[in-house]
Amino acid sequence: MLNDVLKEVPGLLGRRFLMNAFFPSFLFWGLVIVVGITGQADFVNVLKEWNQLDITLKTLQIIGFFSWVTVFSIILSNHFNTILRFYEGYWNFPLGQLLKNNRRNWYKARLDDLYNRDDYETMYLYYPLPKHADNVMPTRLGNILINAELYSSDRYDIDAVLIWPRLYNLFPERFLETIAEAKSSLDFMLVVSALSSIFALFSGVYLVIVKASGLLFLTCFWGGLFLAWLTYRSALGSALLYAQQIKTGFDLYRHELLKQMRLELPKTPSKERKLWKRIGRLLYKDEKNVQLQYKDTDAAKTQNSP
Repeated sequence: MLNDVLKEVPGLLGRRFLMNAFFPSFLFWGLVIVVGITGQADFVNVLKEWNQLDITLKTLQIIGFFSWVTVFSIILSNHFNTILRFYEGYWNFPLGQLLKNNRRNWYKARLDDLYNRDDYETMYLYYPLPKHADNVMPTRLGNILINAELYSSDRYDIDAVLIWPRLYNLFPERFLETIAEAKSSLDFMLVVSALSSIFALFSGVYLVIVKASGLLFLTCFWGGLFLAWLTYRSALGSALLYAQQIKTGFDLYRHELLKQMRLELPKTPSKERKLWKRIGRLLYKDEKNVQLQYKDTDAAKTQNSP
């Protein structure tokens, strides 16, 4: 999958960790503690009792809380792609395959309808082309991203997963930042959505068990689910921007990779498609006797000389 081979701009890593992992984790565990206390006791009285504790004990508790949040954030940041894949529709949980097939069939019917109405603009942005109907995903987010992954193959016969890591290193710094910011925004929305869903589920069960007030249950359970839905909807906009940047990268900079490989630039679209197909065979399948036309440069002559 294309996202599994992406790298990040080093200058954005610290900010990405704070915004996408630490702050959401801090709020999540802070709310868990508040709900845990409020469900069984008066939170104000508990806070007063905590303020009366020895300063050393309070300091140790605060350090322990921040240490746990930091560890949790590190674990969370290592699973950004896992969260993304779940929201794309790669479901391996019980009954996941049944739900996946049901949703894929729905989106396939939607794609057929768009094709019959010649709504190419919607297909270009949100779905794989009809010839890739077997690649339709069970979620809107998944279809937006699979659309971007298949774009280079549709246009240029470029294997995106194979070529992207090589192409990525040739992007200008500003373009790299744009891609990283779009991906970071997508990760943030999905992390908040995932944590909100988990909070709603577990807090709802806990509040029912301890027989907390109905208002607190409604606030935590339905409020958490609403925030999860809202941030997922926002993630679709971030995914769309991210997908467009991936497409743009292939459109604008694919020839730079050919130059770095010391290959002659193809003069027609058909020749370019054939060239990329041969490159894919050479790199991915390691086939012998794949002929590539190198530029007539001293470096290339030296490289190809006996």
